[in-house]
Amino acid sequence: MSERLVQAARLLAEAAQLLAAEQAATEQAPAPPQTVFTVASLAELLGRSRSSIRDMARDGRLLGHKLGRSWLFPSGALDQLFASVQDRAGPTIAHQRDPRLPQRRRRASAPSGAPADLSAWRKVRP
Repeated sequence: MSERLVQAARLLAEAAQLLAAEQAATEQAPAPPQTVFTVASLAELLGRSRSSIRDMARDGRLLGHKLGRSWLFPSGALDQLFASVQDRAGPTIAHQRDPRLPQRRRRASAPSGAPADLSAWRKVRP
């Protein structure tokens, strides 16, 4: 009977070791890879110059890490940039015209069926 107790104790010890190893493996699971942008790729993506991307990184408007002479930007930097731009811009109103700009002249439209008055059109020299 004591042999069976020793064998059961060994099995329990092995099970505890396996469980501990499995828990350690799940806790240290590698993080998913993060997309990283270079200055050139981010400039192309945003439609800006490389120098403006570097300036934004130096000013702190864009989260980046300088490694030697190169800048690297995690994908979270774009989320931060877009959020800060949206916060500064506030809610957008469609078709809101700047009152400082001159008003556009509207074309005079003729009522339907009536001939159009072309006297207001500008004549171009040949």
